[in-house]
Amino acid sequence: MGINIINISLNSEFFKDVKYLFDDLYKYLNECGLLMPLAESGSDLWLKSIENVINSKYGILQGAIFENKLIGFINGVIRFSPNYIGGHKVGYVSHLYVLPTMRKSGVGKILYDSVEEWFWSKNVHSIEIHVLCSNFSGIDFWKKNNFEKELLQMRKLNPKNME
Repeated sequence: MGINIINISLNSEFFKDVKYLFDDLYKYLNECGLLMPLAESGSDLWLKSIENVINSKYGILQGAIFENKLIGFINGVIRFSPNYIGGHKVGYVSHLYVLPTMRKSGVGKILYDSVEEWFWSKNVHSIEIHVLCSNFSGIDFWKKNNFEKELLQMRKLNPKNME
């Protein structure tokens, strides 16, 4: 198919394109019932927040390139579990997105496999993700990649903020 997976740095020609895919991701997540939507300029704020982490020993941002166009991205970071549960080094996939026209083509799997390999090379204890409960295609994708359900996060919005 001709998909290339690249590390995206601040100087990459594709760095600015991640912003647009990030915005698309959050539009999709809103449709899946996200209760805390992306803030105005949220994609800019997110990119700024990962600048010091990407392509370091604690984080990676990778993109899937097809015909010289960014069609998907994945962001992985290393975190540490609390000491009371071992203080383990844990890989965390914070975001994975593939353009709708390229889904079901294996691009998401290629992106994930690349980041999984990076995590294992960093000797993480485990890899974790968060998936919205009504993102059924996301849940199915992660199950196919041998993830197991472990935690259900719940949220109650302040009714005063809904007026």
